[in-house]
Amino acid sequence: MADEQDLSKIHEDAIPAGTDVLEEARQFDLEAAQENLEQFRQDRAERKKYASHIFKLVCAWLGAIVAMLLSQGFLGPWRLFNLSDSVLIATVTSTTASIVAIFAFVAKYLFPRR
Repeated sequence: MADEQDLSKIHEDAIPAGTDVLEEARQFDLEAAQENLEQFRQDRAERKKYASHIFKLVCAWLGAIVAMLLSQGFLGPWRLFNLSDSVLIATVTSTTASIVAIFAFVAKYLFPRR
């Protein structure tokens, strides 16, 4: 019993007079919530930026494939280069697989499941 009184006296002495501990705790929680909100806003902005870059990369890569295929098929007698069927198939297949893998990997990193 005497130990409990001593502990409560120590606890009361540890808190300065005129200090509202509950108000300080609320202020701390408010500041922590504001920091978390700012972090979420920054994360969202970064995700938008990188998602845009991923999209542009995918479009450029696929545009290059289409341009290559069109030049191979429609240049007729003015062909600047000639690719065999096996080279075209390998190029299209590997490029498409690379694009899908890059997109999936980066998108999964940018947009993790919560």
